[in-house]
Amino acid sequence: MDSNVLRNIMRNQLGLNRKLKAVDMGTGAGLAAITMARLGHDVTAVDSSEKMLEYARRNASYAHVDVNFVLGDVSSPPLLKHEYDILVAKSVIWNLTDPVGAYSAWMDLLKPGGFMIIIDGNWYLDEFDEDFRKRRRFLDMKYGKDKNLHASTNVDNVDLNIIRRLTHNFPASMERRPAWDMGVLLGLGFADFHILSLDKEPFSVLTRDGVMKIPLSFAIIARIPKGSLSPYHELMEPVPYTDDDLRAISERIHDLDLDYGKVLKALSDTNRLSLVSALMGGRMNVNQLANVTGQSISLTSHNLKILKDCNIVSSERDGKEIQYALTNRMSINMLVDVCNGILNDTSRK
Repeated sequence: MDSNVLRNIMRNQLGLNRKLKAVDMGTGAGLAAITMARLGHDVTAVDSSEKMLEYARRNASYAHVDVNFVLGDVSSPPLLKHEYDILVAKSVIWNLTDPVGAYSAWMDLLKPGGFMIIIDGNWYLDEFDEDFRKRRRFLDMKYGKDKNLHASTNVDNVDLNIIRRLTHNFPASMERRPAWDMGVLLGLGFADFHILSLDKEPFSVLTRDGVMKIPLSFAIIARIPKGSLSPYHELMEPVPYTDDDLRAISERIHDLDLDYGKVLKALSDTNRLSLVSALMGGRMNVNQLANVTGQSISLTSHNLKILKDCNIVSSERDGKEIQYALTNRMSINMLVDVCNGILNDTSRK
């Protein structure tokens, strides 16, 4: 992993400039842990291999940083719960026998409002997915079979195809990601998703729904909401509105052509709220949304039409594919929070 990827995510995507308690899962040689320590964070790193931890400790010493290295199973880490502000896992989920269990255990380590950063890839999905087989054939034709990771010219002529056979025991390696991860993380209660493609050479295939980009490597950024508060809540300061400000706002609201009863009714359905939550992570087509939310394609299409009619969701054609997005992510997130706040206040009476 290029250390700049993680550094840019933490600084530019998340703006995390204060000192945090961070944990690196499956640290290997310690690159992610060292990167976070160099940024000034208090870092713990877990790995199940004592040999790899020896390399990691040596690398941390060379880098002149302090990291707390812990020997343990990343699927059931020997760490205190709710202790960490941020958790990072690079190239770990793909080779776990119980990735859902690992995600659940990792969530327990985070404080409310904590971040999870997953940097991973569909490394061996060509074993199970025809579109990814097309991708591999294309790259083999373009660069030659002796230019990839599994070429006969790799270091020490190691037969890395052994890993290919092992992937049949790794559930996440059989799924299209990051859509699969988002479905799992949504189910666990994460929110505020950001998905980044890390591919240096994007690849697209023509499907029945049109041209579709299929990622090899990616980063997922997800956050645990702070209780019932929006993930954006801490970024918002109270604004001292004047009477003129309030008058102008009320006039603008009055002029908007919106049926607020219709909007609130649209958001009163669990399946539609699930679609809104999924779209917080970015644009998706109908098939992707159905996969993430677990709804049928017909039900997803029906609910998207209702959300479009209320101006909650917009659509845009990309080739033969229709992509859906929230019309105003921040405003809709605040609206959902308001509804949640009203519900909580009502339940306390």
